[in-house]
Amino acid sequence: MRFELRHALPRSPEVAWAAMFGEKYEAAVSEAGSLTRVVLDEGPRGALFFRRSRITSARKLPAAMAAAIGQDQLTYVLEETRNDAGFTLDWRVIPAVMADKVKAAGTYALVAAGGGCERLVRGEIVVSIPLLGGKIEKGIGDELQASYERSAVFARNWLLENT
Repeated sequence: MRFELRHALPRSPEVAWAAMFGEKYEAAVSEAGSLTRVVLDEGPRGALFFRRSRITSARKLPAAMAAAIGQDQLTYVLEETRNDAGFTLDWRVIPAVMADKVKAAGTYALVAAGGGCERLVRGEIVVSIPLLGGKIEKGIGDELQASYERSAVFARNWLLENT
């Protein structure tokens, strides 16, 4: 399942990127969010910046999805390779369970739009489980979209108040 999400933000790509990948913003997101992030590895990789984190959602999964994957909370490793000069980030999700059957990866970018910028998130989720794969893809996709919608509201408000 491929997806694309777009969200308008009230600052230029330069200002939004610097703010949204800074310590102050990440601390605010952690405090406000329903995710726990533990950084496993991070640092420069040439001109890029790499981060590997373990993410655990406090939100419970729908019953059918929880039964299919054997856990009621979504836990995964998130790998991000960030290009600060280009305002782009490649991401990959590695689930804690069934990593050989669930693939999720994509890109995140900020592009100039009007007086601010637009956050563009593209990705693909593939679940290779007979009969249930499509339902699980839809469940992950719905949760991902809801999460990005919540984060867009938070980002807009935070950028207006802090930049």
